[in-house]
Amino acid sequence: MNLAEGYVNGRDPDRFIDNPLAIDPSFGRLYKTGDYASVSKGCVYYQGRMDSQIKIRGHRVDLSEVEANLLGLAGVDKGIVLCYHAGEIDQALLGFVTLEQGSHFQTGLQVEAALGDKLAHYMMPQVILLESIPLLVNGKIDRQTLLKMYESTNNNDDTQIEIEYDYSNVPASRMTVAKDLFETVGQVIGRSTRAKICLASNFYELGGNSLNSIITVTQLCGKGYPVSITTFIGAKNLGEILDKICADERELQNHQLESNGNGSAEGDFDYRMQLTAHPLALEHKHDTINIITSSFFEKADLEQWLKPQIYETDYRDILEDIWMVLIEKGLSFIIKDETGRSVGVSLNFDAHDEPEVTVTSKLIIVFEFLEFVEGPIR
Repeated sequence: MNLAEGYVNGRDPDRFIDNPLAIDPSFGRLYKTGDYASVSKGCVYYQGRMDSQIKIRGHRVDLSEVEANLLGLAGVDKGIVLCYHAGEIDQALLGFVTLEQGSHFQTGLQVEAALGDKLAHYMMPQVILLESIPLLVNGKIDRQTLLKMYESTNNNDDTQIEIEYDYSNVPASRMTVAKDLFETVGQVIGRSTRAKICLASNFYELGGNSLNSIITVTQLCGKGYPVSITTFIGAKNLGEILDKICADERELQNHQLESNGNGSAEGDFDYRMQLTAHPLALEHKHDTINIITSSFFEKADLEQWLKPQIYETDYRDILEDIWMVLIEKGLSFIIKDETGRSVGVSLNFDAHDEPEVTVTSKLIIVFEFLEFVEGPIR
């Protein structure tokens, strides 16, 4: 992250302080971000914020802003907005409220719907209605009790999780896949699910985040649906993900039928993908180069900034130089499906015994950047 010499319109000048540890004058100024952490055995552990700001899917959200909009709703009496397990997989933005007598709101979802006109979707809290809000002896809101109340309810297996699934407009031929997809999403998001899950639902608007999207993709792959994380994240709704899964299944089915030799299926096929890992060998060179080039040259963010100064052959040149070393070390492997097609590769090195490689192309910019971000914190 880059930091300017001053903040916007000179705001918060007290946050800029002299760096007492600086040797180089260019690093003589520090900015107090408001984050706090602890140090243990040489590692820095992020603990939270000194203020009410948190980060949700790359967006900085001020809890006080969400709270102000929540309390501004007609029919809401008192309330507070808290973040449960900030930065973790089960992170949840929570709004605990009490309602005025005679309020037209009956459920938390109704309150959330009213908030939808005021807040961006990533700022939407899960609203929990209470009879009263617990207070400390000094009269302040007991935040820890509220979070423990949510945690106790959220982790209680005996408590019914009421998630509504809507299979309207799902073709009968896709119903089994749709149920697997919708129920997987519902199980991963859990109580944070904002509304009923249907074809038009967006995973993130339902309450998902970047961390549990990976869990969802992993579970779907475990059920035999080889959807990639790129496809999942890029889909505007679950309908697009369903289309992709079904298209892949048809492709696999056709391939299996062709492999049968007579154009017809023999018995019942299991179309779920079975993956196996194989130690990297000489014959995997062509597939490895194709996969690496496709993954980085075509999709990686840094590479897109460098085009057209880099070429597909740049990757081939590097892999040619270290190919035999990769095989000799025995730490790398290639992934194949049940048809023998290579679908993934993992290139691994001992951190203390990495092969030396001379990069003469503009890819050196990527290598230098990665070396910088992986280096020690000064």
